[in-house]
Amino acid sequence: MDYYVEENLNDFSLVSQAMNDFTPLNSRATEIRGLLTEGGDYSYALGGIVLESKVHEERVQTAKLMIPHSTAMVVHILNHAAEQF
Repeated sequence: MDYYVEENLNDFSLVSQAMNDFTPLNSRATEIRGLLTEGGDYSYALGGIVLESKVHEERVQTAKLMIPHSTAMVVHILNHAAEQF
């Protein structure tokens, strides 16, 4: 729980916003790599600072971007999987 609740990193409104930053998969698609690539692009562009910085504020700002986007990507993947049944 390192700062997760204290820094409001569990804000579902941020996940809702992040959902719009991904291209939803077509319900007939059998390939999900495009969505994974979008997530990877986002992570490489914005998440790298946490590997170098020990500044708490920088790490929290990165987490406020990465956590909702990571969650949103997983939601898109799970929604797509559910559509397959």
